[in-house]
Amino acid sequence: MLYLLCADFVVILHLSFALFVLLGGVFV
Repeated sequence: MLYLLCADFVVILHLSFALFVLLGGVFV
């Protein structure tokens, strides 16, 4: 259970980071 929660957190973190990089590339 805890492992799945950590995995989901890592996935969300990667997705948010990728989105941030894409937006940064668009605005810069």
